Amino acid sequence: MTEPATTTADEPSTATTAEPVYRLRGVRYVYPGKHVALDGIDLDIRRGEMVCLLGANGSGKSTLLKLLDGIVGPSDGEMRALGRDVAAVAAGQDAFRFHRTRTSSCSARPSSTTSRSDRSSSA
Repeated sequence: MTEPATTTADEPSTATTAEPVYRLRGVRYVYPGKHVALDGIDLDIRRGEMVCLLGANGSGKSTLLKLLDGIVGPSDGEMRALGRDVAAVAAGQDAFRFHRTRTSSCSARPSSTTSRSDRSSSA
């Protein structure tokens, strides 16, 4: 169960009311060899939150990241990312749109389009 974020008088309380960027409910992921990697995951991640995944080898950290990125879909349960059903993303029904939105919201643009080799040859 996720506890609501706390705020101070100076901070807006939108963190508790805004739609989560990621919402997982009862998520389970089973690899093809029947290895259960995740089971019964409930998680909300809201814009601006920082999340740290800790666990032993084989505990499902990388699998959870693959789910969050839309590389794979959950075997069971419900998962939404950026308002989209991740199962549809993993099935290829919404992948381009999802990854384009995700990438543009998280990546930084280089300040110059000139490559290092171009700059050194003009000096």
